[in-house]
Amino acid sequence: MIYELLFWGKEREFNTDNNVIALASMFGFIKKYDGNIAIANRIFETRLYNRFLSTNEMQKSEIYNAALGDKSQ
Repeated sequence: MIYELLFWGKEREFNTDNNVIALASMFGFIKKYDGNIAIANRIFETRLYNRFLSTNEMQKSEIYNAALGDKSQ
């Protein structure tokens, strides 16, 4: 949900009956803005954006994929 908000600008209604929205709101990652969800502040926005970018970069790495294959079950 946060990935879609950051990268695609997908709007979602702020509804705390949705467990994901309630949890993200409880931890302060999102806030209600004009009835929709928004990232709570610029620090969270930057940190989450950087995390998603680094995760995507790691998944493309051959070493990362090899390590996943060798990970014990």
